Amino acid sequence: NEVMLNRDNTDPKNKTITSHEQACLTLNNGAWCIEDKSEYKTTFVQASRKTELQSGDLILLGDQMYRFEL
Repeated sequence: NEVMLNRDNTDPKNKTITSHEQACLTLNNGAWCIEDKSEYKTTFVQASRKTELQSGDLILLGDQMYRFEL
């Protein structure tokens, strides 16, 4: 029900992913949400709180963009 995104499990060579815990994906009542955990706040979804994700949403971690798909 929880996936911690970090450099190791997204892009090990990407030094712009700044934290051991960059962002956290959680499954709450059937909806996926994301929360920035990075010390320099370098996860961008254009939201300042835990945010429900929809299939096709784009997530920027450091300087790499990822597409969230269900």
